Amino acid sequence: MTKATPDDDATVRLSSVPSQLAPKSGLRRSALGLALLAAGGGALLVGGGAAATWYYLSRTPPEAGVSRSLAPIPPQPVPPPQEIASQTSPTPPALASVATPEQPPLTPANPASPIPLPVDQQVTIAPPSLPIPAIGDLAIQSLTEAQIRDNVPTSLSIFRLAANPNIMVLDFASLHEQGLMLNRLGAFAEKVGLPHDRLLSDAELEKAIRKGGDTPDTFYYGHDYSAATIAHFFALADRDHVRLNAEEEKLRQLMQREGWLVKGKAAGLISIPRVGSDARVTPDARATILHHELSHGQFFSDPAYVAYTHHFWVDVLTPVERAGVRRYLTVEQYDPALQELTENEAQAYIVFTYNPVFFTPAMVGMTEARRAELHAIFLRDVPATWMRDALPPPGAAPAAMSGR
Repeated sequence: MTKATPDDDATVRLSSVPSQLAPKSGLRRSALGLALLAAGGGALLVGGGAAATWYYLSRTPPEAGVSRSLAPIPPQPVPPPQEIASQTSPTPPALASVATPEQPPLTPANPASPIPLPVDQQVTIAPPSLPIPAIGDLAIQSLTEAQIRDNVPTSLSIFRLAANPNIMVLDFASLHEQGLMLNRLGAFAEKVGLPHDRLLSDAELEKAIRKGGDTPDTFYYGHDYSAATIAHFFALADRDHVRLNAEEEKLRQLMQREGWLVKGKAAGLISIPRVGSDARVTPDARATILHHELSHGQFFSDPAYVAYTHHFWVDVLTPVERAGVRRYLTVEQYDPALQELTENEAQAYIVFTYNPVFFTPAMVGMTEARRAELHAIFLRDVPATWMRDALPPPGAAPAAMSGR
């Protein structure tokens, strides 16, 4: 992605936190795509997202770890409290039912759409050309968030969220296994300064990972991507004859089996690592990553939620708050030029990430009181019933996020 100087509107890492901020861990894109967020300077990226975004861990040995989609960062200059207060309505507006001229609405019929290929470059996704580990008849269980959180994978486990079967969860027994399958996809979908119109080679991916101070295992702690982004990824691999690794071909096989590589599929893929995958992946971290990433999964699978998130960004957040979110995401290496990614990560961090190891409102120049106010607005109007039930009262952290 190309760096851009964002205007004031435009999955999860773990890292150490400045003393004046509560400790945290950058999920979708990840947050938690969450890729849990990392502290440590440098620009950041997209998701899908997406996806990807509940969230990530840091690149330096943290005092408190976080994931790539969610990670602590050095404090950025923020406006004085009085400036923020002056732009915050005493009585917060309800979410608008129509888009304002400030931002065109995202197309509900095509949530989280990838950058389109020129017509003359579009290709039909071909069957994998390499021998791959078989997905075969591997069962996909339908579980609640709490049941997924408490799973202890010994190999790859695959789940559907019972409340929304269009959210698929990959539960990895190791960060290494997760990275082999999803790191190239994450770099393509979200990262600032990396191309979004082609896939990185193995050597380019390794260089990009090391440049940020990461390893293949810690590049993300959680991933999140839309079905459209995944289909685009494999189309580009075929177009450019990119040799994918065995785990990536396993993902292709799974997506083909489940019917995700077709135009118009509204679905979201997220991933989480097993507790103990490294020292940063504690029960609390896993719960936080999952909660963060599930919000991305809803974004990718529900056009109404895409529209709702857009109006929350345009009509409820102030220009100063939007600028604070963009600044934070850029430091976390998300590409700020990807508007859907920005809006998707904003809802995931502000509303669904209450573990201070991963995120605090101060990181985007916001007070705790203002975050509670935004939470109340979001909770009042959110169209997805299961999300309303999963959210705690304003100001209280969800039990699912703290691992209880």
